[in-house]
Amino acid sequence: MKKLLSLFTVGVLMLSFLSPFCLSAAEVTEGSLGGDTYWTFDETTGELTVYGTGATGDYYCEATDVLNDSTMTFQYVTSFPKPDFYSLKEKIKIITVEEGISKLGRGLFREIALFTTVSLPESLNTIDSECFCLCTSLTDIVLPESLTKIGSGAFDRCVSLERLVWPPKVEVIEKATLAGCENLNEFTIPSTVTRIECFAGGTNIKKLFIPNTVTLTEYALHAIRSEEIIIENGVTRLPALLSSNAYLKRLVIPKSVEYIEPGFFGTYNSFDFQICYTGTQEELDTLFSNLDPVLVDHIKMREVVTDYIVDYNVSTNTMDNDTSIPDTTIDTNVKETKFETSSDTTKTVGNKPKDNESLSSRKIIIIAASVGTVIVASTILIVVIVKKKKEK
Repeated sequence: MKKLLSLFTVGVLMLSFLSPFCLSAAEVTEGSLGGDTYWTFDETTGELTVYGTGATGDYYCEATDVLNDSTMTFQYVTSFPKPDFYSLKEKIKIITVEEGISKLGRGLFREIALFTTVSLPESLNTIDSECFCLCTSLTDIVLPESLTKIGSGAFDRCVSLERLVWPPKVEVIEKATLAGCENLNEFTIPSTVTRIECFAGGTNIKKLFIPNTVTLTEYALHAIRSEEIIIENGVTRLPALLSSNAYLKRLVIPKSVEYIEPGFFGTYNSFDFQICYTGTQEELDTLFSNLDPVLVDHIKMREVVTDYIVDYNVSTNTMDNDTSIPDTTIDTNVKETKFETSSDTTKTVGNKPKDNESLSSRKIIIIAASVGTVIVASTILIVVIVKKKKEK
């Protein structure tokens, strides 16, 4: 009898110890992001969900450098506040932002490096600076058309990002928004964009079409890795925009250009690429007469083609006269551009607790389940003991 009671005691203790671990696989971690915004993490699926209403807080995750907006350089920083879910960064595989969230704060997902996809809602209007900085596994993101602002460095060093459709309501491409996106082969600038501040180094857009609605700042295309840059007819002035572009094979200059800054080619005048001018030789000579003689010499050092026709095939979404440059999609009707995805842009994941009372209730349920498991196991052991005793 004593032996059976000892076994019973050991069994109860083991069940009490193991039962919380049996439930932990489905346990969801939760927290606040400031205001009326919250997050949950499901360890079973690896999904981080942001929900609530309004704007999340601003954060920086632990980092060694931060973009200085005024100088366009990275500065060493010793410490930053981090969102609570930062400790789970090695487990996060999917990010879902639910309807109701209007702004993703500064540095919110910085350095969450293992997730590949993110779902954003139509309620979102702002992605703040460095929000997805160093999200190095992110391959594709569908930006909702409701967005009106994307901050500087928002996708900085997203090295796996392959395509991006710029939302039509975001009129400014801010500094270093796509810096270091070395695999971004598909990127389209809609005609609603009015200003490009700076793509910055490492941005790999193989073929870039610049609409005539865009104002190019001095460093707009600084160090961009483009094999072909096509400037739409209607642009009248070109700044010093080709500095450090060692990848360029063809530059298309429209006949509407009236002036080119003397530093147009920057410090890399030895790079050999073809210049295609959409006007006649006579119109090009007139343009040369208004330019700095040194700049004209640099242009003449290269192969110059006049009467160049930029012919877009809307049905195939490609350039018909493109022969020497590898074919890449260019779309001048960006407003209608859609990319198919395997899931909806907006995703709702269950019912999430909306306040601290609900969060506490979930913990109580887990504890109750653990106690229930122990009671059931104890009952079974008692029945076994009684049965053994009767048999004797």
